[in-house]
Amino acid sequence: METTTLDLFSDLVRVQGLLPKPDDKLNEAVETLKLSIGDA
Repeated sequence: METTTLDLFSDLVRVQGLLPKPDDKLNEAVETLKLSIGDA
């Protein structure tokens, strides 16, 4: 699987400490957004 800008942004947010640990709600939203982008 190729790395997307969204993946890089998610990693950057975690690295900056804004997300101390993966958040299930956020991950769900990110997956939904990825699907929406994929369908566009």
